[in-house]
Amino acid sequence: MRHRMKERPAPRARLGFVSVLVLWLVSTLHCLSQQPAHTVTYARTLWTVADGLPENTVQVLTESVDGSIIIGTTGGLAKTGGLRIRWHDIGLSKPLETNSVSALFPMKDSTLWIGTEGNGLIHLMNRRTHEYSVKEGLTNGFVRAVVLDSHNRLWIGTDRGLFRRNGDRVDRIDGSEAFPEMAVRSIAEDHDGRIWVGGSRLVSIESDGKVQLHPLHGIGHEDRIQVVLPAADHGVWLGMVSGLAYLRDGQLERFPAVHSIVRALLETEDGTLWAGTVGDGLWKLRRGQSTRILDAGLLPSETVLSLVCDHFKQVWIGTNAGLVRLENSPVTFIPLPEVKDRGFETISGDSAGHLWVAAQKLFEIEDGNVRPFAKGFANLNVRTIYRAHDGALWVGTEGGGVRRIADGDSRSYTAPAQLTSNSIRSFMETRGGQMWIATEDGVSVVDETGVHRLAEASGLVYSSTRSLLEAHDGTIWIGTDRGLSAWKNGQFVSNTATQSLAKERVWSILQDHQGALWFGTREHGVYRMREGSIDHFTADEGLPTNSIYKILQDRQGMFWLSGPNVIFSVTEDEMDVRSSSRVALTPLVYVNPSEGVQMYGGVEPAGYLAPDDTVWFPSNRGIAQVKPTKSRPAAWAPGVMVFQIGDDGHAISLRHKTSIPAEMLRVSFRLSAVYLRPQESLRFRYKLDGFESKWTEGRPDTVATYTNLRPGTYHLIVQIIDLSLPGSITQDSFQLDKAPFFYQTRTFYLCCALFIVVVGWLLYRLRLRQMRLRFDAVLDERARLAREMHDTVIQGCTGISALLEAAEGCAESPRTESAELLNHARELTVDTINQARQAVWAMRHGPEADVDLIDAMHDLARQTMSEHKAIQVRTDAAGSMLLPASVAHEVIMVMRESVYNAIQHSGSTEVMLTIHARRESIVLDIVDFGCGLDADLDSCIDAGHYGILGMRERLKRIGGTLELVTAPGKGTTVRAIFKPIHSLKGAILV
Repeated sequence: MRHRMKERPAPRARLGFVSVLVLWLVSTLHCLSQQPAHTVTYARTLWTVADGLPENTVQVLTESVDGSIIIGTTGGLAKTGGLRIRWHDIGLSKPLETNSVSALFPMKDSTLWIGTEGNGLIHLMNRRTHEYSVKEGLTNGFVRAVVLDSHNRLWIGTDRGLFRRNGDRVDRIDGSEAFPEMAVRSIAEDHDGRIWVGGSRLVSIESDGKVQLHPLHGIGHEDRIQVVLPAADHGVWLGMVSGLAYLRDGQLERFPAVHSIVRALLETEDGTLWAGTVGDGLWKLRRGQSTRILDAGLLPSETVLSLVCDHFKQVWIGTNAGLVRLENSPVTFIPLPEVKDRGFETISGDSAGHLWVAAQKLFEIEDGNVRPFAKGFANLNVRTIYRAHDGALWVGTEGGGVRRIADGDSRSYTAPAQLTSNSIRSFMETRGGQMWIATEDGVSVVDETGVHRLAEASGLVYSSTRSLLEAHDGTIWIGTDRGLSAWKNGQFVSNTATQSLAKERVWSILQDHQGALWFGTREHGVYRMREGSIDHFTADEGLPTNSIYKILQDRQGMFWLSGPNVIFSVTEDEMDVRSSSRVALTPLVYVNPSEGVQMYGGVEPAGYLAPDDTVWFPSNRGIAQVKPTKSRPAAWAPGVMVFQIGDDGHAISLRHKTSIPAEMLRVSFRLSAVYLRPQESLRFRYKLDGFESKWTEGRPDTVATYTNLRPGTYHLIVQIIDLSLPGSITQDSFQLDKAPFFYQTRTFYLCCALFIVVVGWLLYRLRLRQMRLRFDAVLDERARLAREMHDTVIQGCTGISALLEAAEGCAESPRTESAELLNHARELTVDTINQARQAVWAMRHGPEADVDLIDAMHDLARQTMSEHKAIQVRTDAAGSMLLPASVAHEVIMVMRESVYNAIQHSGSTEVMLTIHARRESIVLDIVDFGCGLDADLDSCIDAGHYGILGMRERLKRIGGTLELVTAPGKGTTVRAIFKPIHSLKGAILV
């Protein structure tokens, strides 16, 4: 049970006030003579708008079932897994209509109840929201409290009444004679199942529904309750406008120390009560003592609006200037008085147990108290200090050289008379009594014979020196800003270490208990030389930083290291295991980069190991005292949280089964951890199963990007390794279904296959058609050759044969007649040969010049009559009719065949040739007056009359037709009809 302060009568209160005033004056006078140590027992992490908060005013905090912190601000809702803050992480597909969040309650089914200022109550589930407002029964949209009790009843407190959820509606509880109307600010359930409601009044509701009013007897608005917190001893803590109070068994006890408005209350497992006030900061009550947290820089504001304790026992604080996480820390910062904007700070100790701090001025720390040491140093800009074995105090300054103080005497060493530079960085006393002094421009050595200077001309690797060490074998090691030098037996020597660390900035050197040498560098981690071999340790091997300011080793073999914004320790065994295997280092981190502490280095000593095993490092917040912890933090495996980054850059929480549209060619995922402690010890590795087989390493908030994913199902496997918990691996898997484009679906492939079949069939048909056309062309050419042979060679030979028979029949006739027949036979032979040559020439050459068809008709008539004396061939045409040679040839051959047939078969002695030129065609008639035929054109062709077939084919070639008009005893008319191609000059048009 807590010790509680009771209200006392006025006289006693006045006496108490006087006593407090006297004590305050005494303590103030004591502080003037002696600066007390200012202990800070918490490490702080701060998030503001710049870190992702919607707004800096954090009104409500709660821990969700997945171990993350949900944050309600005046600018919206957010969530953090311990590192980054995003409003998208909460699972909203869009921002809330009302930004100001005033109440939160997470459910075990991962849904969330959200109370807003002006927009009522919102139930968030699976990225969907269901709103409760006036329509559902609320009388006011300003929801200040939401609580689910042990009977699964949801209580809602607003500025105008208390409500309880009933299905999709809410029922009002107050507003009756037994339960007057009230404004609700806080609702809580105690261990007995009783509901406490605080606001404009204090009310308790039993599990059976009985309502009890608790009068507070305050003055007006001072009675208003801001927060109600049931205590473990069946009492109730009340945060009120007038301050902090405690109610038990009807008795109200106030705590005058906390007199400001109390907006937040939290009771931790150790029984400590935390109280957040408006304007008066954060208070802690433990064992009846009230303590205000006054640590400089711990809180960004004196107004604390919300408090919550996570499963790591860390306290999260919502202020009006950001979100703060406090964790117990073994680090205590002791601020230095009267020092501002210092650019360096060193710390050293002596055998008397004194700690000396140089930070422009010289300070001494004794029994936890800091006091200026001004004796003889008033005008010196002190940079570093060293207590020699003979008791002399060596003081290094910035620009003033070195001062040695012993037995009340003081001696100065300055440049250029004794030193290489007046800016001193380090002292080192050898076992032989030499004092080595590292400066910004070389090294000076002071011994009994005088002062000796070492510079680049003497073989020093670089003039800007930082660190010094005498090894067990007597070698003097000198760390510079561009490499490492080794001095042995009066000269500089080269070895494995100097070669391996060439051009490295060596700021710290240590020889451990086993004799190995350690070199801390400014950019590339730690080097170790052991038995002539070099090992290298960097952030890739697990170090929190690659920039090392100081290396120390305590009596247990623990290595202590500092960097620009970190203090950590690593065991000697871990370093040995890491150098012989791929096991990552698991350092204990005492000061994290997220805390904003700046350490000092580059001027020695940048750290000190005290005889009581406490470790001291200089920082911008004062001297950091680390009391080593013997155990690691409680094990709590981190959770995997993966966010899909959209085209707009926003990250949306990834479900365990997610579909990716086909048009998304580039997919990015942000890999985060739900781990509320600092995440510097976490390492990620991931792979997309189905796309890659090798793991990819990363740190918290790594972005994994994949492009050109083929359609299909993939599994994103993510593992988190906690270096602070060896063997701890957390794994989760997320299924990704990449949708195909239409051209990647089976339907498309079937359509393509069908298309290929159809095209193949069409190509096959086209090929057949081409083959048929080629075959037809061959047949046409054979037919043409047959026509040419029939119309030229055969007819000529037939004529020749007829003439020779006639000549033979005239053997007894006069010689002149026989000679005339032979002469005609000779001419016909020549003409036949010429026609055959012309036909052959036509097959090898292109078209000739145009031919006048009418002239050709007259020539045919004359030739026929000269060959057949008894035949009269008349023509009926005038003018000219120019046709292409090939067309004219076909027409002439038709005329010739018709005339030949009339002479040979009709028995007529007269043949009439006429040409009629119409507007769209030319009509050629060959008429005989002979015996005629008793069959039509097709019958003649079927009967094997190849002359008629040839004429028909010839006209077809030029787009014409052949008609045959005949009857027995009435002669025959062969009519050829074809289209005009060239001009018909003077031709008779009908």
